[in-house]
Amino acid sequence: MNENDNKQVNKTNKIIITASVIIIFAFVAISIILIIINGEKQRTKNTNRIEQEDNIVAENDIQEEAISNETIIDDTNVTLNKSYGKIDIVFIDENNKIISEPEKPAIGDELTPVKYNNSSFKFEKTAADDETWYDYSNKIWANAVDSNSNYFVWIPRFAYKITYYSDSTYTHKIGYSDSRGILVINEDNSNTLTRIAHNSSGLQEVGNHYIVEPAFMNDSINSYRNGGWSSNITGFWVAKYEMSNETDLTNSNLTTSNSIKLASKPCKTSLRNIDIGDAYYNSYYFNRALESHLMKNSEWGAIAYLSYSKYGTNSYKISNNNSKDYITGGSTIETEVYNTNKTQTTTQNVYGVYDLSGGASEYIAAYINNSNQYLVYGKNGEGYLLSDNSNTKYKTIYSNTNEEQSYTERNGTLNYKSNSLKRGDAIFETSMNGYQSTSWNTNSSFFMQYDVPFMVRGGTFADSVSAGLFNYNACNGQANASESFRVCLTLN
Repeated sequence: MNENDNKQVNKTNKIIITASVIIIFAFVAISIILIIINGEKQRTKNTNRIEQEDNIVAENDIQEEAISNETIIDDTNVTLNKSYGKIDIVFIDENNKIISEPEKPAIGDELTPVKYNNSSFKFEKTAADDETWYDYSNKIWANAVDSNSNYFVWIPRFAYKITYYSDSTYTHKIGYSDSRGILVINEDNSNTLTRIAHNSSGLQEVGNHYIVEPAFMNDSINSYRNGGWSSNITGFWVAKYEMSNETDLTNSNLTTSNSIKLASKPCKTSLRNIDIGDAYYNSYYFNRALESHLMKNSEWGAIAYLSYSKYGTNSYKISNNNSKDYITGGSTIETEVYNTNKTQTTTQNVYGVYDLSGGASEYIAAYINNSNQYLVYGKNGEGYLLSDNSNTKYKTIYSNTNEEQSYTERNGTLNYKSNSLKRGDAIFETSMNGYQSTSWNTNSSFFMQYDVPFMVRGGTFADSVSAGLFNYNACNGQANASESFRVCLTLN
């Protein structure tokens, strides 16, 4: 082999070696890339698995809360100071399964979601699938408007229980209100409780003795005695503001007709000087497609309990609407409503419900059927409060124990006690008697009796101390310059 042939062979060998090195390098590189990709896939898979397991654990933590099984001793002679309490709630679905967050608000074709714009200081329309529309864990309650730009707030389905404490420091537990009744903790025996009052029949239990808030339950089988609905509902909409008169917003003392056009808007004069019969009628016909109706006690209680939970003020008293002119939201300037006055809401931010403390007192679809002459203000006929003398999904009749012809502390207390089985309406569970200011936060607690057979809630601007979420007072139902009302909507 000559010199040229040797050079050619060497050249060929170099090419082969170089190619081999390149192939080997490429193979190694590809292998490394595949290992990285597979590793990333495995890490992603493991992360997803861990997240799924965490979600399962979190859900199971809620669902598998240890069920306490204390021995219950019945003794109605034992007393319990119910002046100080905290409310725990769990969200539930229509089948009473505990869920980590509430189900999506029902808007149908009539309502449009809105959310607050911090730059323009206004609520603006958004889409139902907007993930920032609501977030109850951060006290952002869902808001929506109807075709006439009336504001409503969504109150989602939940169950609750109350823990009572010895004083305002909330450190020493003394009792409970839960699905077993009103209970006193027996300090001499940690595994026994004394039941001083049973619950109304038909109420439902979930988890560790939580009571399904009656406003959300199918109560038809119980003849609606608990203030429930005709089916299990995922929630209801409540007017964000006290009702005003769309056709004459400047006339605060307008006596309404059956054809009045109601509004739920800020900076308007609350509609007053209307008797409870017309308030009920106008609420009923506000929007029949959305089952509109005058707010019930169970619905007021649901709002108050949600507000007082960690999803609202977390046991803090909301500020009063101190407007002497009964202006919704407490101001004629919208930016003040959403900034200065946001502490007046059930969340102490713009997403809550306004005017529930102060402003005007609000009629509630509740009464005692005691044959008093003032019942006439409830009015008879289709769409009116006294269209029949039985409980319906739109109203609740409370027990009446006396026909004495006098308004006394004794009669108020007797009627209060005769309704001690009621739950979820923020009356018996959150006050000590029916004839003083013994409700939480020293709110008024005057129960229906004799010539005041109807009920109002919330108090007025003038009730600087006694107004609030747990305020209830009796009234005669006659048109009054300090009494208004509020509409609720139910989409099945």
